[in-house]
Amino acid sequence: MTPRRWMHFGIAGTLLLTAAPSVALQFSVQQITDNTTSDHSPDVDGRYVAWSRFVAGASREIFQFDGVQTSRITSNGFTDASPAVSGRRIVWDSGDDDHVGTGGLSYYDGSSVSELLPTGSGAFSRDIDGGTIACTAYASSGAVDVFRYDGVSHEQLTNDARGQEGVRIAEARLVWMSNAFDLPRSWWGLARGYGTHFDPFLQQVGGDIVLDDAGAQSVLSAAGQRAFFPSVSRDAVAWAGWDGQDLEIFVHRNGQTQAITDNAREDREAEVSHRGVAWTGWDGNDYEVFFYDFATGTTTQLTMNAGHDFVGGASGSRVVWEGFDGNDWEFYLAIVPEPSTALLVALGLVGLAQRRARL
Repeated sequence: MTPRRWMHFGIAGTLLLTAAPSVALQFSVQQITDNTTSDHSPDVDGRYVAWSRFVAGASREIFQFDGVQTSRITSNGFTDASPAVSGRRIVWDSGDDDHVGTGGLSYYDGSSVSELLPTGSGAFSRDIDGGTIACTAYASSGAVDVFRYDGVSHEQLTNDARGQEGVRIAEARLVWMSNAFDLPRSWWGLARGYGTHFDPFLQQVGGDIVLDDAGAQSVLSAAGQRAFFPSVSRDAVAWAGWDGQDLEIFVHRNGQTQAITDNAREDREAEVSHRGVAWTGWDGNDYEVFFYDFATGTTTQLTMNAGHDFVGGASGSRVVWEGFDGNDWEFYLAIVPEPSTALLVALGLVGLAQRRARL
């Protein structure tokens, strides 16, 4: 196959939250995989990327890219899916078909693989930051609750019958969907290709976005809003939420929540870092990947092609996604450099430019 390649280029913010000069943000894109099988669910942390690849038969295995070379982490013939990465460490859903959500939880510590929860534990979602793992699992009550594991002991953070899903962690901050109808993240696959035609169903699912910040819990999404699969960084939370017409991207940062998108097309799968938020958006023909820069207040379209692209993760200036190349699914990495002082001045952010110059 012929891999899709990009040169350094940029697209002026086409979904700007506020008016701004037409200044292009420059970025580069690297195609990481190029093979005859499908690579899915990439996640990124710094220079490390982990993903799930279809291999012989219907099995999936976990792979990792360290910025230089690719390593195969599992080789067991099972379905290993939906990895989350933190440096060399990886957690993933093991022994699950990635649609039912009854799998176990496996862990790679940088040298060996161990099973933390067996298949059937209800580990619908999982994430990792350093040596701390967050996951959902069946509690003794039979409900799906949120747990945190520090390598020694488990801490149960929720205890109710509403159902929890989509847990994410960054330092001491965790977010998840509450009242989530046991909806695994892979459910998004059911809606792929439907665009806004799938929106009526979205009004009936989703949940509330809950933030646990060092033990203090609060609901971030608006009352009654159907919200989906949040992500968290050290200073921001992002999610996709129903606005009464379709899904839009929302960010909670500096004590305030704002809508990053406001259009008549579906925006979903938000992934946030301290630099900004990336998401998957319907452009009228297919799904593409977009990035909103917190420093400049501009939105840049990272992909523009005839195939679907679905965001996988964001870490600092790095964004990864899976894209269809005409034959199968591969994954890609974009690096969006910090905005220059000249760009900040051009956008009228002189104070920020001056602070950067003094650093």
